[in-house]
Amino acid sequence: VEILNQTQNEVLDFEFTAVAPLCDYIESPESSEAAECGFPFYFTTLDTSCAADQLITDQAAELEFTPDETTPDTIYYQCGTHTNLGWKIHVIDADAPSIQQVECSNFGSTPIRLTNELTLNAIIDPVLNTMKVELVYDGLAWVGMAFTDGSPIMVGAEAVIGLPDEPNSLQNPAKYDLNRREVSGVVRMSDEMQTLKNATIIQTESQTILSFTKLLIEPDEHPIFTDKANTFLFAHGSDNDLGFHSRFGSIEFRPNQCEVTVLGEVQNEYALDWQGVVGVEEPDLNRNLWMAHGICASIAWAILVPLAVGASLIRKVLVKIGLAESAWFQIHRVLNSLAAILTLIAFSLAVHAINDQTPSGESADHFSTITHHRTGLVIFVFTMAQALNGIFRPHLPHSDDEEEPSDQVDEKIEAPQASTTVKADETFPGEPKSDDDNDDGNSKKSSVRQFWEIFHRLLGATLLGLTWWQVQDGLGLFALRFDEENMDFVFWIV
Repeated sequence: VEILNQTQNEVLDFEFTAVAPLCDYIESPESSEAAECGFPFYFTTLDTSCAADQLITDQAAELEFTPDETTPDTIYYQCGTHTNLGWKIHVIDADAPSIQQVECSNFGSTPIRLTNELTLNAIIDPVLNTMKVELVYDGLAWVGMAFTDGSPIMVGAEAVIGLPDEPNSLQNPAKYDLNRREVSGVVRMSDEMQTLKNATIIQTESQTILSFTKLLIEPDEHPIFTDKANTFLFAHGSDNDLGFHSRFGSIEFRPNQCEVTVLGEVQNEYALDWQGVVGVEEPDLNRNLWMAHGICASIAWAILVPLAVGASLIRKVLVKIGLAESAWFQIHRVLNSLAAILTLIAFSLAVHAINDQTPSGESADHFSTITHHRTGLVIFVFTMAQALNGIFRPHLPHSDDEEEPSDQVDEKIEAPQASTTVKADETFPGEPKSDDDNDDGNSKKSSVRQFWEIFHRLLGATLLGLTWWQVQDGLGLFALRFDEENMDFVFWIV
């Protein structure tokens, strides 16, 4: 500016010596809230499209000046349109050392224990607008940290994940979009968005260390706040292959900052020891509920159903040892009824456990996260279908000269079936095919009955195969989630 009139204490009149058209940045609905978090966040909410308007850029003005020995050590700048938009410039000699110093030696001075095995160190450089992160896991597995919109929800967050078996490069560690909870929904961002600095994943004999430096504000990504708490997610696997996390949780905290000094004066003393931890939360995985779920399913399909099938296979032996001809059917019926009830209980426990461990505001996704969940739904539906199929089965015909109830005839000559009820004419899951399945000599099975028997046996065999795979897979998941020994060998021994 050129001062036209002034007194000893104030400037009365002036004019600008460098004038350009006004490019007015327009606020959005989010601007007011963002302003509370500081100007860098407020700025990201503004419509700045005028800066690309050629009519304005063609008339842009520049103000250039060269300090000399008469220039004061401190000069001030001010926007001609907005009040309180300006500050000061320190003028130093060309060969003088920088008057601004950034000291980050306090990095790691206040580590945060996320779990018994996982430790977080983090610090913000307010000059470079970056955050340096180090995650140390006392074990050997992939490690990750995610940045959210303030909620402890995985879907929609952006993560940095390190895979120890891959070399350190632009591809690893890398930034990922968390689009869904299953592994297929963890998608690596494009190369243009891989802006991490000094990103490494290193393993020793007993530890995995993920390190990286990330910009606080990046296009189309969740910002990292410097003056209020952030919500971050953390996770690690059970091995080096990216898969379902062994442990995960969220932390709400405000990282401390590197010390910034100008001419020896600390500029951000208020933020040096923040590390303002609000809380570390690990979702309750309901170990007791999952254990009860597994016990019910294992008893049903590793013990009860095989015994029920065995009873039908040794029906002649049961008769020879003095039991009634219908004894096998009564055993078959009771054991399979109990198995169906336990299957229903196991299914209900799983639904309840998933509901209980899902963070507030996030969809439970009972049957869309992992194969085990989807297979469980199929087994539940098939079991109920098998039970209904047994209840409404076509009965065997009885002889013309003997008015024997069809229920009784079924008990004597029918192959083992599957059902959840307690009536003698109903069937049960997991039945084998039997050579004893003949008619009574005076009557012949209808084509509907023959088709029903084939369908019922196929469905039973399918159920038994599915459930055996499901129990083994469930035991593996339980061991993975709760870091325990996999006991699937016990299942196969039984």
